Amino acid sequence: MASVTFWLLRQIVGLSHEVRGRHNLPEGAVIVALKHQSAWEAIALWVLVKSPAIVLKQSLTRIPVFGLYMRRGELS
Repeated sequence: MASVTFWLLRQIVGLSHEVRGRHNLPEGAVIVALKHQSAWEAIALWVLVKSPAIVLKQSLTRIPVFGLYMRRGELS
């Protein structure tokens, strides 16, 4: 679902992204802390990180659109 959102954002509004520093991540498990500068990064996490395990407050699942992503990701 996140990949479709990326595609739609690129096609409809011309939004693109650049990933920097990925080569600095160690192999295996790692903790990634998001800065929460936008809702986009929460969606991007699903595409950019392999097999993410996400911790969030249950109240976040009630946010329109974002909450749908969280529930569909079996996080609630």
